[in-house]
Amino acid sequence: MKSSVVRKYHRLALSKKFTTRALAILGTLILLIAALTIYGSQTGNFVVSVKNINRNESIALSIEEDKSNEVSRLIANPLKDCIDGCYDDIPEDIDEGLGSKNDKSGRYLAMSFYLINNGMTTRNVAMDFRITQVTKRIDTILRVMIIQDGEKTFFSKAREDVDNGDGLGEPIWGFDYSGRYVITNANAFDDEYIVHKKINDFEKGSSIKFTIVMWLDGLDDQNPDGNRDMLGGALKTELNFSIIG
Repeated sequence: MKSSVVRKYHRLALSKKFTTRALAILGTLILLIAALTIYGSQTGNFVVSVKNINRNESIALSIEEDKSNEVSRLIANPLKDCIDGCYDDIPEDIDEGLGSKNDKSGRYLAMSFYLINNGMTTRNVAMDFRITQVTKRIDTILRVMIIQDGEKTFFSKAREDVDNGDGLGEPIWGFDYSGRYVITNANAFDDEYIVHKKINDFEKGSSIKFTIVMWLDGLDDQNPDGNRDMLGGALKTELNFSIIG
């Protein structure tokens, strides 16, 4: 992560529109997200689960480096008070280690885990990352980064100002590690699925490391007047892996 001095210097170099918007949001936006969960605030702010067919055809989750202690559900540490942020708030080494990695100041929620094929055969697996409930249009400023075995993919709500058929979501704003301010295109998600894809030929005995990072973007183009109307908004999601063939 760059020093706070470098970050402040480059933020001042942004256009007046984005600077004004960011300062207004940073000063006022405190979002209570009993959110990013299947079950609500009693069980945590992010839950990952697997669905199996039988003992011979099964997958599991683990947050152990030796992939021991296999489970069918993982619950991240709660992120009770979330403030807006952007991509450069996320550490470069966020993928290192396992388990919950939430930002202490509330700028992002993160978790790393292994998906393991502990069955007897090679199978195809569905990955379904769904939005199950949303209020006050919080999903329009949600940003998601999925790191699968070291490869990063970004997701955000389908852009409202262009034809959604282009497959683009709102851009990801942030600094690269040379200090330049950059914009990264994100894959679009719709009102139901953040990710809906198939993992082909998941071999028996193999594993995939996932890191999921979520944040609320304070420089969102779909909200040019700021996000004060989103105060108190909530968002619920679920991530499920299941054997499909």
